[in-house]
Amino acid sequence: MTDILYCMLQERYPEPPNQVGVLGADRIWLTLRSREFLPNVILVMPEDISGVADKVFDDVHHEFHKKLGTIDNVLTFDSEKSNNSDVNYVKSYDNHSVSFPRLSIPEIEILTGNRGNAALHERQRQKYFDFVNQVYGLFLSKAARYRMLHEMQSK
Repeated sequence: MTDILYCMLQERYPEPPNQVGVLGADRIWLTLRSREFLPNVILVMPEDISGVADKVFDDVHHEFHKKLGTIDNVLTFDSEKSNNSDVNYVKSYDNHSVSFPRLSIPEIEILTGNRGNAALHERQRQKYFDFVNQVYGLFLSKAARYRMLHEMQSK
């Protein structure tokens, strides 16, 4: 269920300083914060997030791209292009997406698109959880590297 994923994320990223919320039965949004992040400094490139998606969602076809008509970067899934034999699992990703409104801090919106049927496979729920954790770790490591380089240049 989407509410189980929400609880998992809320426990992992407590408020404050983080914000984790639910919109309806099919949308979870997160704003993850750290003292390491610098406002208005883009640390993570779309291809970095795409690389994380390739590792985590290795059993379903996905694409990371700009969302039409917005500045958001979005991860979308396509069950028709997947070659996983577990059809029910792959189809459970239909109409799902993960959006990133900006890349200076991890702002993430997970849209499960099930409109009233918020059931998620346990494996799918774990993959979303792992994806958020790895993206957060990516932001932390990029911020640390940025600070280190900035300090070396200041000397």
